[in-house]
Amino acid sequence: MTFAKTFAAVFFAILALSILPPVPAQSPLDQPGKKQVTVGSEIKRACLELAAVADASTALDFDAFEQEMRGVIQKNRNANTDSDGFMLGARFTELLRMHVRLNVAGIEKFNDPAKMAAARTFTSFCATEIRRLQNQLGLSTEEFLAAAPFSSEETRANARVVLTQYVQQ
Repeated sequence: MTFAKTFAAVFFAILALSILPPVPAQSPLDQPGKKQVTVGSEIKRACLELAAVADASTALDFDAFEQEMRGVIQKNRNANTDSDGFMLGARFTELLRMHVRLNVAGIEKFNDPAKMAAARTFTSFCATEIRRLQNQLGLSTEEFLAAAPFSSEETRANARVVLTQYVQQ
């Protein structure tokens, strides 16, 4: 091969490589991630946030307990992160946690009849809000429950029973 042919071959090879688009220097794993917020992730986030407050609560008084739960919702409202999915998860967790407290033996010793009635009214309000938000988001009960972070299928089944109990009132 002559010098001219070698030079032409190298020249065209360099020209061809310069026309190709640049290859990214980072692998996809090194690139910044993007968090995807979904209705399901918002339901889960609300359930986890409110459950953490409920689990840490020592309040036996229904008013104090409800205020603790509302604090989480208010914090999210102030941060403009109280999406419909979040509120669905929040109302669901409030309903479940208030139901448990209403059924603790001896709870009447810490709450007068008016507070007991108000707690029952609040659970009915939560159930109404759950159904409204489900309809607004187009979620069936099973789809909605699938997004909630339950520790077992038994817990999910119990939650379904509680939800059904309040919705049918």
